[in-house]
Amino acid sequence: MIAEHTGTVLDAVKKGVAEIESLREACEQKCLSLEALSDGWTEEVLTETSKTATEAWEKIDQLIQNLTSMLATQARDLVDVHADVKGLLCEAKASYDESSKKLAEIKAAHAEATKRARLVNKKLVAELTEHQKKRESAEVTALVDQIINDSIGKKELAIGMHSRLTTDPEVDEASVLAFQELLTESEEMIASMIKWGDETRKDVLSKKALLASKKNDFTKSMNELSAYVTKLSNLHQAQSTKLKELSAELIDKSAVILAKALRDHMEMSQLDEEKFFAQLTNNGSLTLPSLEKFLVETLKVEPKELSSVMIGKIFRRVVPKGSEEINAYQFGFLTTCHYKVVKMTTITDSLSIKGSEKVCSLKVDDTVCVLSPMELDESTSVYRVKVSYVEGDQKKEGYVTVKGNQGTKFLEAQSFYYRVAKDTVITNKFDMQDFAVIRRLKVGDILRALSLPREEKASGLWRLEVIALMEKEQASVSAAVEHSGFVTMKGNQGTSFLEAVSIDGMDLEEPSETVMVGTAQASEAKPSETTA
Repeated sequence: MIAEHTGTVLDAVKKGVAEIESLREACEQKCLSLEALSDGWTEEVLTETSKTATEAWEKIDQLIQNLTSMLATQARDLVDVHADVKGLLCEAKASYDESSKKLAEIKAAHAEATKRARLVNKKLVAELTEHQKKRESAEVTALVDQIINDSIGKKELAIGMHSRLTTDPEVDEASVLAFQELLTESEEMIASMIKWGDETRKDVLSKKALLASKKNDFTKSMNELSAYVTKLSNLHQAQSTKLKELSAELIDKSAVILAKALRDHMEMSQLDEEKFFAQLTNNGSLTLPSLEKFLVETLKVEPKELSSVMIGKIFRRVVPKGSEEINAYQFGFLTTCHYKVVKMTTITDSLSIKGSEKVCSLKVDDTVCVLSPMELDESTSVYRVKVSYVEGDQKKEGYVTVKGNQGTKFLEAQSFYYRVAKDTVITNKFDMQDFAVIRRLKVGDILRALSLPREEKASGLWRLEVIALMEKEQASVSAAVEHSGFVTMKGNQGTSFLEAVSIDGMDLEEPSETVMVGTAQASEAKPSETTA
């Protein structure tokens, strides 16, 4: 059994030896090719030549190791067999010794044939590694230098955009539109630079070949760019807020122009507001196309004075949510523009402050009706506007400053929104007889005016139509008819139930027009405000 097994192993060894012999010539040739690179090499050629030569001799190394292991397994079985003992074991021992000798010779010859190539390879690989480090370092250095130049260019762009954004536009449609486009451009620039900065930092700082000195230069340059982008972003945010203010101011300015055009027509045609509205409409409601057509075709309003876009914005500011029409009570929002006094001032008898005489004083929260667009007082470089003001039983007219030459505001457009200042109710009718309570209102509730305040003659109360605003989630499941109706603004004893308020920053909406009315019936309780 031992002789048979040994014979099988020795046959395998002979085949392995034959395979080694067939590989040696090619291996030696590859070694010579590698040795030849000692005089000079390129990275690509050395990498490939080293790889093929190493693979060739390592394959023979592995074969020799495998054959050596195979012979070693038979050493234990043949250790006590002597040449003078005849038989199969003796023959097997002789073949084993011959194979071992042959393998030893091959191993020695292979080691000698590849000795120089292995030494050369070690030396050249070390040179290649050092060369690659230098190349990678040079590439990273060049990359960082390019990125630093790019960051300087981007910084200059950010500085230029910052300079362009610092100039506030005039309050006209073309200027505001151009400013809006500039803000869009700056927003895209900021987003692009932030993305570029994040990706570039991640890419460069991950490179092992980045020199410490270049890392410092890179970090400094990127930090400078980041600082300018942050500065630009802060200005962008501030100017975005400014744009909202300018857009609102432009609409207010345009609303004054529209209101004056309508009032001038009423005066020339000797029409009151009720008859004028009836003339404009066929079914008791005014649509935007009808209004535009009248302004353009009848009043010959020029687009540069009042564009179609501005007319639409003014109209949509007045029209109730879910509607495309305004009624006779809401028409007053188009024919009159009311401004609220935000800082104590005076009405004078002429546009120019110098040499003018005081008509009356205005205190904070007083309301004036604007009669004409703003005009520049060249003597003081401030914009003033002609207004009317009811003081007691007297109606007074004159000029008042809208904004001082240091930016101080004296007037601002009267908001369509009110905060409840004293608990009250919304009723289903304007008249204070035979009414039903739609809902109760608590201090702090926010309302949107759907009409101008009017005096209810029988009670002496000043009332208007409103709709209550609420948080978006609640508004989506609330029916508009259950939260709209008429409310008292001022009682007949002077009590104020509502105060004008800005809803900027408030996330409020009107109730839905499509939600079904609930089953709860409106209370018939009379409000206590009747005599307040």
